[in-house]
Amino acid sequence: ISGDEHSATLEIPGEQPIAAGSPEELLSLRLGWEIPVKDAQYWIKGIPAPGSDYDTVLYENRLARLSQQGWEIEYQNYLEADTTSLPGKLTLSRESLKLTLIIGNWRRID
Repeated sequence: ISGDEHSATLEIPGEQPIAAGSPEELLSLRLGWEIPVKDAQYWIKGIPAPGSDYDTVLYENRLARLSQQGWEIEYQNYLEADTTSLPGKLTLSRESLKLTLIIGNWRRID
């Protein structure tokens, strides 16, 4: 998925690219999933998305569970990245949708 604040494009090898007005719209069109991509960019980093209420559960001073906007995000493990710990495996779930992300490494982009 690539794009900017005005559009997004999904490129899958062997298929024609699909364009839409947002990453959320792309995933809905292609997969039938309604995932708040703009908020998930925060959740993947282990922090709540700004602008809405949330609940957290900590374990050993790390985020273990985050509840926000009807989504449950569980953090199964962390990776050491530079001078901080960032999620290595997390599961986002809401109703019948469950998405597990496994991150092999984190890289800082300046």
